[in-house]
Amino acid sequence: MLLYLLLEAGLGAPQMITKVELKTNPRLEVNGSDGIHMRIDPSDGSLVVYFCESKLYANVSNAMRSLRTSLESFHRDRLVDHEIGLVTSHFKHADAHLREQVLRYLDPDDPLSIYRIEHACLVGFSWPEYETLARISSRQEVIRRFVSEYDHAIPSLAETFRETFNGVLPKYHQEVFFLPFDCVQRFRDAFLREVT
Repeated sequence: MLLYLLLEAGLGAPQMITKVELKTNPRLEVNGSDGIHMRIDPSDGSLVVYFCESKLYANVSNAMRSLRTSLESFHRDRLVDHEIGLVTSHFKHADAHLREQVLRYLDPDDPLSIYRIEHACLVGFSWPEYETLARISSRQEVIRRFVSEYDHAIPSLAETFRETFNGVLPKYHQEVFFLPFDCVQRFRDAFLREVT
């Protein structure tokens, strides 16, 4: 859900497939990506297909290692073709014109077929800085301090990502969103209460 919002609002990439609707057993995890979003790249007119993956762990390094394992498995098990097949048979979130365009882009026999695959990744983690922020009474100061501390943390997060993915999947671009939580487990518990 969080990655869905980030892709729609941040990248202008609407969801084409929600994997939750395709599950037959709600207790089983869906194989492959968590969802599929698309957008047209205005720079070259190509279709960008985002396969989504979310990892929420207390420890950011564990989240990134789990993400790496998932993406490696996705390509090792050749799930790309299966996922593209899901788009062409299940995508109901697009209007008729967009569906026609997408089908042409994805048809290997069509001369207009031009698309690229990218991964959209959400890395959620528990961030101890929230404990300090909770002791500040001014809302404006909380926001200022959050922005300052998060700006300070970004280079380290990016470096950990580079080290984790060093040489892995070099031909695929990843859009990565790092999202700090006060406590990932509390978020999971609250989310489950709301959806069940």
